[in-house]
Order: sequence, then C-alpha cells, then structure tokens
Amino acid sequence: MTRWTLVLLLALQGAAWAASPRVTVRLQEKQPVLVGQQVHVHVKVMTPNYFTSAPPFPPLAVTGAIVTMPDESGQNATETIGGVTYASVEKTYVFAAQQAGDFTLPPVKIAFTYGGDDGKPQHGTVTLPAFKITAKLPPGAAAAASAAGGALMPVARVSIRQQFDRPDGTALHVGDALVRTLDTSAAQTQAMMIPPPHPDAPDGVRAFSADPVLGDDSGPRGEFLGGHRTDRITYVFEKPGTYTLPAVRIGWFDAQAGQPRTAEAPARVVTVLAGVAAGGTIAPEAASAPRAAVVKPPRRWHVVDVVKAVVAALVVLGAVSWGWRRVARRLPAWRERRDARRAAHAASEAVAFAAVVRALREGQAGPADAALLAWSRHLGGTVSEWAAAQGDAELSAALAALRLTLYARAGHGAEAASRALLGPLQRARDRWVHRHHARHAEALVPLNP
Repeated sequence: MTRWTLVLLLALQGAAWAASPRVTVRLQEKQPVLVGQQVHVHVKVMTPNYFTSAPPFPPLAVTGAIVTMPDESGQNATETIGGVTYASVEKTYVFAAQQAGDFTLPPVKIAFTYGGDDGKPQHGTVTLPAFKITAKLPPGAAAAASAAGGALMPVARVSIRQQFDRPDGTALHVGDALVRTLDTSAAQTQAMMIPPPHPDAPDGVRAFSADPVLGDDSGPRGEFLGGHRTDRITYVFEKPGTYTLPAVRIGWFDAQAGQPRTAEAPARVVTVLAGVAAGGTIAPEAASAPRAAVVKPPRRWHVVDVVKAVVAALVVLGAVSWGWRRVARRLPAWRERRDARRAAHAASEAVAFAAVVRALREGQAGPADAALLAWSRHLGGTVSEWAAAQGDAELSAALAALRLTLYARAGHGAEAASRALLGPLQRARDRWVHRHHARHAEALVPLNP
C-alpha cells in the first residue's frame, strides 16, 4: 500500500467520522457551582443533513442533586463543522446540587433518525459524555442553614409579597376569619425549590394553611426567569383582644456578597372585639341594661318517649351504616374503572392525533413535530415509515418539507409547511383508521353462525 493510498483512506475515514451524529454538553455557569444554586446544562444533538424524527431527551437522575427540564421545547439550528452542515436540537436541563462534591451526568443514550445522503432515513444514536459538575458549599452557608433548622437556603434572590383580604385597621369580631396571601418569588429558581413559609399564630388564634400553588415564570421568548409559590393562611380568632400576626421570613444566600439574607413579609396588628349576635344586636354579656328573665316550665320526659327516641336513632344509624358499607365496598372499584377509562382515553391514538392536528392548524412546527413523535407510538414505527407504507406521495413530500424547514432551514417557512401537511395527513389517517376497523370487524366471530 502506497503512502498516498494510506493518506486517502485516512482522509475518507476522517470525513466519515466527521459526518456522524454528535452530542455536546456545556454548562452555562462557571465551575465550581454553589450547593443549592440552579445552573443550566445545555445538551445539543447534531446530525448531518436533517432530523426525520425529534430526538427524545431522557430525564437525568443524579444522586445528591435535582435535575429537571422546565422547558420541554428545544432550540433548532444549523451549523457547519469541518465543511459539513449539521442540523442540531438543543435542550436545557436545570441542575441543583443538594450537597458538596463532584457529580457526573449519566451516560444515557439518545436514539433518533435523520436523512441520509441518499434521502433514506438513517438510524443514529449518541451517548451523553461523562460530564462532571463540581459543587461547593459557599462560605457562611453552613452556619446559616444550621440557624434555619438545617434547611438548605436557595442561592438566589427571594422576595415575598403579602396581601390580606381585609384592609388594615378593620375591626374584627370573635369567630371572624382573616386570609393572608403570601406570594414568594425566586429568580432563576424553580418553584418546587422555594422553601415554604412557616407562619406562627399567637394564643387565641387558629391558623389553617391551604395547599400551595406553584408556577414558573417565562420571558417573552419562553426563557425561564424563575419560580413563585402562593400560600394562603386563614386565621380564625377565638376570643377578643389585640393580636400581632408575626412576620414571615425566608432566608436566601447572596452568592455575590457571600452572606445570608432574609426576605420578609411584615407583621400585622389585629383588634378583635366581642361577638355580635345575629341581626346586629349586642350579645347578652355586652348589654348595658338588664332584662327580666323568662322562666319556662321544664319539659318532662316519659319512659315511652325516651324508648321511641332511642329506637328511632338506632334505626337511622343502622340504615346509614348499612348504606355506607355498600358504598364503601363499591367506591374503590368504581374509581378504578373511572381512572382506567380516563387513562385509556388520554393515551389513545385519537387524542394523540388531535394534538398533531391542533399544532399543524396553528402553524407551530416545533410542537407539531413533538406531537408527531408522540402519535408515532400508535403506528408501530416512525411517522416517515408509516407515511411511506400508505403509498401517498403527497403526504411523504409534505412531511419531508416540514422536517426540512424545521431542522435544515432553522424554521424558515415552517408555518406554511405545517399547514400544508395538515390535509394530506388527515386524509391518510382517515383511510388508515378505516382499514384498521375493517380488519378488526372481519376478525370477529359471528354471533349466530
């Protein structure tokens, strides 16, 4: 073998390697990160030509850390590396270490299909590299967490806004309720990572907390801004007096200043008066003028009356107990059948296809591609393979046009391509469903042969 032949083979081998699918991982923030800090891990899958199916990004499980994907949508782009044009899909995971140390992302595999040079779908698989993230405990955080009862404080700016359902200075009476709403926000932190408030109630006041409402905030382009949680506490006053509903404090760690800080909702002073009788008249204990007491003769109970009342109560109690036992025996089975029907409907092919139609009709190429991937689970293969089996040239062309605009042209013309695919896809799916039902009917055994 001559030297030039060897050089040519090596060049061809390098070109083949360069045209293979790739995956890259990068951390947006600088390392080492802080324990409790939410950082962004960008995973990008690249392939030559264009994707024919969206790569499914799996969940990541890392011991000692919480890894989530707040935004399910991916960022599509094209780039040229070594003279080869790649289509790429990038998604962002949010990583938060719960303890100090080194963390390595698991080597999960991501499988997909992409367009080959001959126009036929090619199967590709990439493996996530062993990417390491180092987390350290910021100075002073250990002492602050110990002072907070061992709770890990978020490494992000936390703010609290509160609102009462009655204006300040409103006089309350015994038995009245006052609702306190706390809205806690944390920048670049998911809602589930925000510590819950712990409102205390003074003696003579009972506090009831409703289930919190969690939500994440996004910017105008869908970028993640932070999370917020809303808590509602209802105070019920049991006796008159002047009460101070204490302030609510949540600690957070300022990474730039290197010291803990506290977000606070201020206390409120409430005056509670003696109870007021129905109709607005003053209760007897608060009346200033005495009234003559009206003495009624005591009711005399006979033995027969007592026996009748006891028998009636036992009959009613027995009927209620019998009916409740019947309902209690049947209720779990009914709930199980109801949940099974709902789950079957939600996982049906018709619901999955309805999501495809909705996204195509609105001209949203990215959600439509994700909906096509979910619908393909009912087809026994990819949508491209299913379309080829239908023998519909218009459908295959429209599907290829959508994939080209989405992955090879960075979304240019994706709205028109989405709407152009809707008609051929609906007609092909109607024919496919009709054939499927016809085959199912033929397979049934006649009831009266």
